[in-house]
Amino acid sequence: MFFCRNTNVFSLENASFPTRRTVLKGLALFAVGSLSPLSRLAYAAPENQRILTVYFSHTGNTRTVARQIHAAVGGDILELQTVQTYPADHDSTVRQAEKEEENNFRPQLSTQFPEGMNDYDIIFVGYPVWVYTMPMALYSFFDQFKFPGKTIVPFSTHLGSGLADGPKQIARLCPQATVSKGLAIRGNRVASSQDTVNDWLHGLGITKQ
Repeated sequence: MFFCRNTNVFSLENASFPTRRTVLKGLALFAVGSLSPLSRLAYAAPENQRILTVYFSHTGNTRTVARQIHAAVGGDILELQTVQTYPADHDSTVRQAEKEEENNFRPQLSTQFPEGMNDYDIIFVGYPVWVYTMPMALYSFFDQFKFPGKTIVPFSTHLGSGLADGPKQIARLCPQATVSKGLAIRGNRVASSQDTVNDWLHGLGITKQ
């Protein structure tokens, strides 16, 4: 677990694992999501707002984007980790991710959360897209923290599925929070995505504190 408070850089990427079942699920979600108001939500951050960037990463791609966001907006940064680590090889990770998603399994988090998690005003939440949704570790996180009255800003790394149904699931899990316009970065572009991140943040009106 990594936690950094008010520093320039710190520290969880990406894989997208389609199956025939989840392709159909993803198409259905796309049809619904295209009508969702979530994509139209934006947020302008007043001064003195507390910002947290929290993320889960397996291969390192989401970690890279999280650090880029943190470098641009400041605040604190926190990496989510699970008690049971995921396999290093792709196929084994796919099988485990699919099984967890099918069983609605919540992996136990090993991350030690600081006091005052609900005191943040803007929470950037990053994830790799697995089986057309967030890894179940994110579901475990949102089971603990609902962030009522706060703004959650999703970002993802992916192989072609964008944010998938992440924003929709976050809105469902945190019904009293505002879900803002998210950012999706393809896995092979994360190393050169700082300008894209900066433009997105500028559009949201969120700047470094």
